[in-house]
Amino acid sequence: MGRFEDFEKILLYVNAALAYIANFILIYFILNHSRRQLGTYRYLMLLFGVFNMVFPSIHILVMPKFHIYGYAFVKYPSNLLMNTFEPAHWALVIHGCFFIESQTLLAFHFVYRYILICKNHLLFIFNSKKFLPLHLSIWLMMGVIWGTNAKNLMGYNNELKSYVGETLAETYGFNVNKSGFLGLMYRHKAVKGEQTWNWTALLAGAICMSQILTTFGIISFCSYKILTTLKAAAMSEKVRKLQMELFRALLVQTLIPVLFEYMPSSIVFLGPLVKLPIGRGCNYMSIGISFYPFVDPLCILYFIRDYRNAISRMIRKRQIGGYVTETSLTKRPSQDARNVFSINRSNSSKTRMSSVIDGIDESQLKP
Repeated sequence: MGRFEDFEKILLYVNAALAYIANFILIYFILNHSRRQLGTYRYLMLLFGVFNMVFPSIHILVMPKFHIYGYAFVKYPSNLLMNTFEPAHWALVIHGCFFIESQTLLAFHFVYRYILICKNHLLFIFNSKKFLPLHLSIWLMMGVIWGTNAKNLMGYNNELKSYVGETLAETYGFNVNKSGFLGLMYRHKAVKGEQTWNWTALLAGAICMSQILTTFGIISFCSYKILTTLKAAAMSEKVRKLQMELFRALLVQTLIPVLFEYMPSSIVFLGPLVKLPIGRGCNYMSIGISFYPFVDPLCILYFIRDYRNAISRMIRKRQIGGYVTETSLTKRPSQDARNVFSINRSNSSKTRMSSVIDGIDESQLKP
């Protein structure tokens, strides 16, 4: 194992630990500091937090490696499941299901924000519990489609083994005859020996890319509509400054999945079509996936005002406790409460704009 592999393994363990901590904190604030008006979106965020604790566990168990060689790419386990066939194969399939479901959850977040600011007459889709089964069905369906495709069309076979076996052995010391793996080879040798397109592999790759592009398209559309709506809204100078803050917030939350998930996954699936000579460089995908489960909850904690204010109050309370006596501390909270109330009153004109990120005060929004 080389230095890069050692560094990558340590980084994946560290990112998983940070994901557990960040999402545990997020779940705490969702349960204790969410407003009633969030409706079923609160349950979606809870699912998001729990999911982002389970996904790193799957990622650590599998610790997938990616490699592009010629017209093919492969994904194989490098941790506990190496040198197994069926367990490795199924774990890689499940890992892929979780990957697309993470993108689907993210798309739900953007759809909610789009409806909140642009089509708030449709908020009943998220505020009513009767739509929760629909949300869960869409989320699960995306995983089932990905898993069915991977299990039946991306499994290891003798042709793929002979094509990538030597390079995997030389690069990673991976024996294709001792472990299960997934992969696609877009061009192969026909009966007469000439290179021809492998239509089964192209179909499998097209299914995966269509799912990835569907979620990316939804996120892009919602982001564009939200930003154009904010830009067109009549606003004072103070609210315009807040609009720029929200623009930066939305930009950050859009760029995170683009950098950590969409770009690397697109390179893995599309690179072999043009024989992209990237080789082991596509292992950036495995590292990028490990960052997302702990980076995104931090963004939610910061950009949702209820949670951000709760964190500020907790920090302020600890600071007060460190510098004043217990007697004076009993008098201070009421003054703090008045200060917070005063701040909230001065910021009341910003409610409509901040609701894009906070998901609150829907009644003040007009389509």
